Order: sequence, then structure tokens, then C-alpha cells
Amino acid sequence: MLLRFLKYINLNLDTEMNKITIYLPIEIKVRELNSHVLLSKFASKLGMRIYIGSKDAIKRLLKKKNDKAGAIIVKGGMEMSKLLEIKGKIQKFIILDQEISPSTVDYKKEIRSRVWPGSEKYIDNYYSIGQHAHEAGVDVFKNSSLNITKTGWPRIDLLRNEFKFLYKKKIEKIKKQNGNFILFSSDFGYNSTQKKKHAYERIKNSKWDNERNDLEHEMNWATNTLNEFRAYIEFFKQLDNDSSCPQIIIRPHPSEDHEEWYKITKSFKKIKIIYEGDIEPWVYASSALLHRGCMSAINAYMAGIPIGYLRLQKDNVKKALPYELSEHFDNIRDVIKFCKHNINKQPIPHKDYSKVFREYIHIEKKYASEIILEDLSKFKLFYEPPYQSRSKDKFYDILINLKIILKKLFDLFKIEKKIAVAPQSQKMPGGVNAKEIKDILVKLSQSHDFKVSQVFKDCVIIEAK
Repeated sequence: MLLRFLKYINLNLDTEMNKITIYLPIEIKVRELNSHVLLSKFASKLGMRIYIGSKDAIKRLLKKKNDKAGAIIVKGGMEMSKLLEIKGKIQKFIILDQEISPSTVDYKKEIRSRVWPGSEKYIDNYYSIGQHAHEAGVDVFKNSSLNITKTGWPRIDLLRNEFKFLYKKKIEKIKKQNGNFILFSSDFGYNSTQKKKHAYERIKNSKWDNERNDLEHEMNWATNTLNEFRAYIEFFKQLDNDSSCPQIIIRPHPSEDHEEWYKITKSFKKIKIIYEGDIEPWVYASSALLHRGCMSAINAYMAGIPIGYLRLQKDNVKKALPYELSEHFDNIRDVIKFCKHNINKQPIPHKDYSKVFREYIHIEKKYASEIILEDLSKFKLFYEPPYQSRSKDKFYDILINLKIILKKLFDLFKIEKKIAVAPQSQKMPGGVNAKEIKDILVKLSQSHDFKVSQVFKDCVIIEAK
């Protein structure tokens, strides 16, 4: 205790080496990396040090820490033993759940299901993206002392018109390669029997009581979703055979079985399946968006791109923000009419946001990233030195790479493909590397006033020069 007190009163000693540290683990790269880098940009300007990495890499880094210092911002969904292990290395444990999005239908159910029962007393703060999520969080945690703070969402920061320039080259490349097209953003999750089978085994053997108790409901939902996916495939077959329908590009969700998409649609003539990079430039490059209730509708809304909600099974309609922002279609005739009407339409960005938008998403002149850091500044976080890479780290990285290669070779000879929630190649394509992050920072900051370096595999350190 005395050591920590002395550390605190000497915060300004040797600040070149000792800084307040934030740890940002990533699960799905295309969803989280850019917004984490934006947060890092603001944090480094405040003199903080930031580590961005895969969940495994950040876990590896924390194990090597000697001091209990800094703050970690996680997406939630963590069992008690893992949470307590992290708490032993971190001062402040904060949740900003990437799964609780504006497309969430039942905020209370989702929040409750993603926080291990009893773990709320170890969580220092819970950041909510908007009013609906905030009210749900307050209700779910009403019997605890957990602080719920309405901050908005760094992912939304990057959808503001001033950041469109980040995707200029990618937009131009996509348009050059594909011409004018309508984008369908998929989010079925369960789009193959293998994924359903894997989900059953995972939930049945889950350590979470509430997850196991929800097995029957989840499997019913999986069955309905898989049936809906098959209905959409038949729908797209008809669109593909209609000569009057403009080109459509289907973008699978990161968590879906992509091979199932490619297998089913390989006979399509003008409907393409493409999963490449972040979704933002694909939305910007499209003439219009079709969806069935996912986050991409918010992307399109902020970009001023026409949005169509495709509802083939009325029992599965998601009445959330994407639903509110979209035109609704349930037949081929209206879909084709929508596509033809908008195929060459120029986007019209919004000067302001609608009332219903602001009910779901907290948005101010300040960025959500800045609001989060203002809140973090209220905590008396200890300074700590940077992690010093060791020779054994390089050896460990070699072992990890070897393991990845062997797994790929093994998978080639497997008769039955085992599909996880999402293959790592889909979740973290290219891993987390310093060059990529530095390139994003340079674009965001229009400067080189920061240092970016690789700590070890899939873990990068960011700080001001």
C-alpha cells in the first residue's frame, strides 16, 4: 500500500518512461481496430501510453506486468476467473461492449447475458452508447454500485463526415473494380448446420449458468435464423436471374461461415460474395444498402446512402434503430425498384441527426473517444514503465507462428470442417501490426507526432514522441 502511495505522489518523475497506460484488446479487427486507434490518438496526446492487441496478446502482456496499474477497456462477456486474473494486474476494469450496438433489439437481455453474475462488483465502469442502452444498464445493475456512464461510441466517431477521407483510396479502388452496385450486408450468424452444431456444443458445455439455461431458446433462434438464411438464398437466386436488377454485392458478417456463402452462390451470374477489409469503404462505395437489421444501416445513414430493410420472414423482424432508419421490403418487385432507383444516386450526408437516432446513439460535438478519456482522467491511475521486449518473446512468437502453420496443415486433411464462432483468419486478418496502426494514425492525425512499435506478435504500443 505504501509503495503504491509513493508511486502516486511521484507521478511526474521520469514521465518519459512512466505513463498512465490503457490496454485495448481486440476480438474482431474490422469492427474494433480503427476506433481503438482513434481512441489511442486522443489518449497519446494526453500523455498516455496505449497497448492495442488481440485478446490473447493483451492477456500475455498482462501476465508479464509487475505492477498493478492502468486501465483496460474490454467488450464484456468475461467469466469470473478471467476477470479476477486481469483485476490482479489492472487498477480499473471498464466495459465498452462492442456487441451492444444500436442494432440491439433487447438491451436488458443482452447486457444481462454478457456480464457474469456477481462480477459487476469488480467492474469499475460501464460505458453505454446511448440513452436506450444507458437506461437498460441502470436497470440491470440497479442492485450494484456499478457506475454506468453514457459516452457514445468511438465506432460512431469514425462515421462522421469529417473522417470519410480515411477511406478515399479504398472507395476509389472498390468503385473501379466493381462499378455501381447495391451492397447487402449480411448478419445471419447461423448460416450453416455446422455453425449450429458447434454453437450447441459450446453452449451445452459453457461455464455460464445463464448461457446453458438459455440453450433451448438459442437453438430455436439458430434454427429460425438458418431457415431465414435459406429463404434469402432463394430470394437472391431470383434477383440474380432478373436481368433488370442492378449488380448486388453480398458482404458476409465476420462471424458467419463464409465458405457456405461461396459454396451456395458460386453459380450466381451477377451477385458477388466479397469479404474484404473494413465495411465502411464498401458502404461509401455502394449506391444503396440492403440489410436485415445490422449496424451497417447506421453506417449508411450517416453517409447519406439510401437504406432498405429486407424482411422475408416477418417473425424475424428486428425492431431496432436500423429498422427505424430504413425503407421496408418483402418482395422482389419492390427490391428491384429500390435498386434501380438508387443505383446511380449520390449520397446526401445528414447535417443533423433525427430524434430516434439520438435516442439510440449519444452524439455531441465532442467525440465519444474524448468523453471516455475525460471520464478515465477522473481515476487516480498509477504511472508505469513500458514493457521491455525480451529475447524469449521472439522465441514464443516463433512457436505461435509454427502452431498456426501446423493447424492450417491439419485442417486441410480434416474430413469434417469444425467452424467456431468465427475462424481466427476472419476475426484478425493480418493480425495486429505496428505498420498498419501507424498508417491509420498518420491519416487520423495528419502528423507523425507519435511512436508506434511492435511489442510482440499481435501487440502494439502507441505513445506520443
